[in-house]
Amino acid sequence: MKRVLGIISVVGVLGVTGWLIFSLLTNSGIIFPEGKPVPANMPKLENSSHTKLEYPKVESGDSELPNQPPAPPPAPPPPPSPTPTTEPESSFSPLCDPFDGMELSLMILSIREDIMVLPLYLNTHGEVIPGLVPPPDDSKSADFHAQLGYVKSNSCGLQGFEDRLYCMFTVTPDMPGSLADLYIYKGECEDPVFIQLNLSIPELRAPENEKPQCKIDLGPGDCVAAGGTMSNDATGAPICDCP
Repeated sequence: MKRVLGIISVVGVLGVTGWLIFSLLTNSGIIFPEGKPVPANMPKLENSSHTKLEYPKVESGDSELPNQPPAPPPAPPPPPSPTPTTEPESSFSPLCDPFDGMELSLMILSIREDIMVLPLYLNTHGEVIPGLVPPPDDSKSADFHAQLGYVKSNSCGLQGFEDRLYCMFTVTPDMPGSLADLYIYKGECEDPVFIQLNLSIPELRAPENEKPQCKIDLGPGDCVAAGGTMSNDATGAPICDCP
């Protein structure tokens, strides 16, 4: 009844235009919302000023939340730092240039034919061979080694002289009378500390009861012993003139 009286009063005041606007507002539920039917699927609210919401329970401990992504794997440990290397050379001598500024000469001795050993030595002319004289402390002496052609040295060291580095080589039968390069090394140094290229290896001495074979490149003594005579060639160099 109240609804009807309200409609009549609106029509009387606003006329037809008001009646149309009033109808639209009424049908949309803005006016008299209690008359608008409630949808069937609308949830029923309890008589309370606040609606209680239910949330999933999360227990404490190692339980994970729903849809929680797995934890990332632990980062790998950092690589170990490299171990610092120590210098293999003795601290009381220059590292890899022991003969710097020294006057050097190389002396080749005769081959010991009974054991086919060729000795030679590097002369520093009064200056002590660095690293070979026993140091005042108990540190290790420097290690020298050498190579003659394709033959490695048997030993390198002092032989009673502090300014002579002796190296011994066991030569092969084809080496006497030939040329070979000499390299002397110190400790773990990569490069040689002394180089002598085209070193002339002495020939073996002929037995006393056997006359040496005459060759053009013999020295004066051997040339005469072989029955030859020394003379000069076209360039003026002395040669052995064999019969």
